[in-house]
Amino acid sequence: MSDPNRSRLDECSKYLKAKLVSPENAELKENEFDLVFISYDEPNADANYADLLDKCPWAKRSHGVWGSDAAHKAAAAMSDTERFITVDADNIVREDFFNAELDMSRIR
Repeated sequence: MSDPNRSRLDECSKYLKAKLVSPENAELKENEFDLVFISYDEPNADANYADLLDKCPWAKRSHGVWGSDAAHKAAAAMSDTERFITVDADNIVREDFFNAELDMSRIR
């Protein structure tokens, strides 16, 4: 059985300059993006947020904001960085997600 995300990761790699970085690497301490976990009433939200904090201790959480648009605006208001990454509460972030480095020169 193949990894179902492999084709998506291969496609994304065309737009990313990726290098392996362990979660303990000092480079991650100077992150350019806030990461905001967005939850409302998902049954696994607390467990998924705890899992995220194990991988990304600087993650923030926006909880209980009704409506997708309003929830994302609340996440933006929480962010201290120009750009930020959101994680929906029904998702678990894979550790290799933190190994990607965005090439911002390719974002228009």
